Amino acid sequence: MDEVLPVIMTLSIQTLIVMIGIIVQVLIINWWIIFAVIVTFLLFGMIRNIYLPVAQATKRLEGIGKLIFCDHLLQIIYSYF
Repeated sequence: MDEVLPVIMTLSIQTLIVMIGIIVQVLIINWWIIFAVIVTFLLFGMIRNIYLPVAQATKRLEGIGKLIFCDHLLQIIYSYF
């Protein structure tokens, strides 16, 4: 998993730079679109503020579920059924 991280990070940075370039080019051509861009950034920020706590809680629950003790306990419970 860790060996994939630099590749994913590079792709993410490249995608971000391309998106910024596209937005700047569109804003130079049609300057009035800046209002739509601002609204879009605000919406993405609001969605991010909602998504991050949910994703963190899900990962935490997933980590708890992967504990050896829980796994052993589940195996004992499943053996009775």
